[in-house]
Amino acid sequence: MSPGLDKRQFGPWALVTGASSGIGKEFARQIAAAGINVVLVARRESLLSDFGYSLSQNLDVKYRVIAMDLSQEGFIDALAENTNDLDIGLVVSNAGTGNPGEFLKLDRRLLEATLRLNTMAHLDIAHHFGRKLAERRRGGLILIGAMGAEIGVPFMANDGGGKAYVHSLSAILVGHSYGGVVITEAGNDPKVARLVFVTAFAPDKGESAATLIKDAPAGAPVPPDPAASRWIPVSR
Repeated sequence: MSPGLDKRQFGPWALVTGASSGIGKEFARQIAAAGINVVLVARRESLLSDFGYSLSQNLDVKYRVIAMDLSQEGFIDALAENTNDLDIGLVVSNAGTGNPGEFLKLDRRLLEATLRLNTMAHLDIAHHFGRKLAERRRGGLILIGAMGAEIGVPFMANDGGGKAYVHSLSAILVGHSYGGVVITEAGNDPKVARLVFVTAFAPDKGESAATLIKDAPAGAPVPPDPAASRWIPVSR
């Protein structure tokens, strides 16, 4: 299927972290299917290169591979340097990991690295690219969280705590909230695009990258029941 993404608002480039597998890879695929070029960010360069090449051949889009570990301090400087020449209209901050186990038996350094990836990476990306999106006056930013942000998951205390930060960061940044999806304005000008933050992904309900960020009809009201909404309204 081809996502309902407006290339004028969300293109010509999108950046997806954690793009070598899972949710991040699927976001990148559906974004590319809309004709938007993709920056693929993850640690495993060979997987990114193979994936990017397949996108370019099958979907006729450009791609850029940036292999880096987002759990390392200062990664945002290198990421910025490698993307400053691109007009990025959509950012999916998806990179994250979990290390289940009995909290007191897990290695302290592992817990710190995991927490940095699951919190500071989202903070740095939201701050850097959020500013750039606001300056360009259109685009979207998506943060990926987990159910563990609100309900404790056994043997994942540190991971749930990290996702709680992502959830809280999103909730405080927004003016309106509908379930796991929150929207905030980048400015008072009605022509300014809204920045979209997604703090949950529910494939069991059939949502996809396309339905999460699909354009709504201009001026469409927000349904009172979040479950009834299959789209996120964005200004045109």
